[in-house]
Amino acid sequence: MKKIVILLSIIGLITLNSCERTSSNLVNMFYELTQCNDPWQNGANETELKANITEFLRTSRVVVFSIRIENSNTPNDANCTACNCTTGKQAVITISISDQNRAFAVGFRNFR
Repeated sequence: MKKIVILLSIIGLITLNSCERTSSNLVNMFYELTQCNDPWQNGANETELKANITEFLRTSRVVVFSIRIENSNTPNDANCTACNCTTGKQAVITISISDQNRAFAVGFRNFR
């Protein structure tokens, strides 16, 4: 019985330690969304937009663990309707550090 308790304790510690390593290998990056100049299709709603971004990143060999759309800290010009004008929203992704350079190459940036 004592051996089983020790074995279960060791397995628990190994599992806990591996989870901590996994989360430390993740990074959050963001992309300032534009009116119509993003490399993916906009989408009819937020769910569709997130799916389009995720699919675009998948084809760029970036695995997305999570994605959300949130208000940006960059002010947008409400009167600007040109394609390159920002919307005041940003896409925030959680990815592996090993995918960071590929995400950077398509316009995502690190938080500072």
